[in-house]
Amino acid sequence: MKRSLEKAHATQLSVDQHRCVVLFYKYFIPTSTETNFPDAALLQEYGSHYMPLLLEYMERECHELGMKGRILLAAEGINGTLSCSSCDPIMKKFIDTLEKFNLVRDLGAPSPSVAPYSEGSERIGDDKYPSVKADSQDCSGLFTDIDWKLSTIDNDPTDASLEPFPDLKISIVSEIVSSGGKIRVSEIPEWGGTHLSPDEFHAVLMGEKGENKVCNEGNNDELAGTEYQEVKKKSKEESKKVVLIDVRNTFEHAVGHFVDPNTSQAALNPEMVTFSSFDSRFCSVQADFLKDKKVLMYCTGGIRCEKASAMLRKRGVNDVSQLSGGIHRYLERYGSSGFFKGKNFVFDQRVAVAPPPAGSLTSPDNGCASDDMVPAPNADDGSCIVGKCGECETAYDEISGSRGSESIIAFGIKLGNHVTSRLLRCLTHQSC
Repeated sequence: MKRSLEKAHATQLSVDQHRCVVLFYKYFIPTSTETNFPDAALLQEYGSHYMPLLLEYMERECHELGMKGRILLAAEGINGTLSCSSCDPIMKKFIDTLEKFNLVRDLGAPSPSVAPYSEGSERIGDDKYPSVKADSQDCSGLFTDIDWKLSTIDNDPTDASLEPFPDLKISIVSEIVSSGGKIRVSEIPEWGGTHLSPDEFHAVLMGEKGENKVCNEGNNDELAGTEYQEVKKKSKEESKKVVLIDVRNTFEHAVGHFVDPNTSQAALNPEMVTFSSFDSRFCSVQADFLKDKKVLMYCTGGIRCEKASAMLRKRGVNDVSQLSGGIHRYLERYGSSGFFKGKNFVFDQRVAVAPPPAGSLTSPDNGCASDDMVPAPNADDGSCIVGKCGECETAYDEISGSRGSESIIAFGIKLGNHVTSRLLRCLTHQSC
């Protein structure tokens, strides 16, 4: 009888345990036309009215589905990581609900007495928004076109401590990624970098687009005038030196990062503890050096690159590209056969996730094995360790030791005594 009860308890834990995780973000870029009343523009102009309502809406939807995790909400966008018991139907239902969300229909239109969020903004009913009503179907959805990055967890179903999050916390903030006010969301379309798919990013690193080729000016018999100048200009652009930049914090870089296959050097680490220092500590110092380079940058899911690329470009670095979907999408595509080495730091209680073995990957086009992928030279089997003990330089990337002078707080979760790269200690030195 006792064994039956234990088995039943384990089965229930297995059913209820959160095994599906979604990482997502979106910057609410305001756009407007005479016939369209975009949610983003309304939210940003009437944030004092809408933000508390949006918070309540998100909490209600998450609680109804038994979700846990962290969401940052701002007039500029949304940034979140959530977990639930299943990707289908639970997570699917959550995503479907948000993609159908309509600001005015679901939260109502502000009354004429509500002041705009920013000075000088028009009220609803004025010339800019002449006929927005609570039953309006014209608003473009806040949560459409989000890249929902799903992953599953395979662990002991009887150990509830292995769940990604202990609870749900949704917060209203001024920025979903703090830039210290350096970049406004409206500047991202103009100043943001070029988005590269995982395949395009991989190809540039491999040198398959001619980055290391220089135009042979002696073989121009068939080219003349403007056509020749265009080819010469293109070749000059392609011959730029590639500089790979990790725009994550130093403790994330310490346990995993991209390695340039041409130089075998790790991506440049700006040595940040918080992203808000990227412009003042890195861009201001390195911009002149980078102006004639081809910059490739990456982060976990893509959100930090949106602002990081704008910071560099505003300082005169024109050739800036960013990995679309971040490390997450790249590892889905290339796993341990790619140029990312070590583990991917994630902002939940898993802390760091190893790349999947290359043989377990599927093609995003047809769901079949990715036979068309080009493996990286000296590809590892997923067990590559790039972190080092701060005392003896021994390869080590378990960033939860029994001792450490700093704690990393991720979305309000204390992830144990995790420490920065200089404070990583192997098992031998953890007791010192």
